[in-house]
Amino acid sequence: MTIFNSSTDRSSRHSTRNATRGNGRNLNIVSGYSHTLGATWDGGGVNFALFSEHAERVELCLYDDTGKREIARFFLPDRTNNIWNGYVPNCLPGTRYGYRVHGPYE
Repeated sequence: MTIFNSSTDRSSRHSTRNATRGNGRNLNIVSGYSHTLGATWDGGGVNFALFSEHAERVELCLYDDTGKREIARFFLPDRTNNIWNGYVPNCLPGTRYGYRVHGPYE
């Protein structure tokens, strides 16, 4: 998956978490917004939002430009109406990402 550009207001954030691995960029995750699904860039970072009714937790994985090496992994810090979300300041359009969703599987 690749991030695309969209404009939204990000006036308040809380609950900062750091990546488990990084590539030298200052990446962390804070509370995001659930009103827009997908990856949304606002000029200062990216909001990630994913719907899952049965997930117990969701990890966001960021990859290098080749998409072969993971450079950061975060647990999405918020869940609102089954939408898991988080905001990564300094994340740029074109960043490759994926999710690891934990919970029951049928």
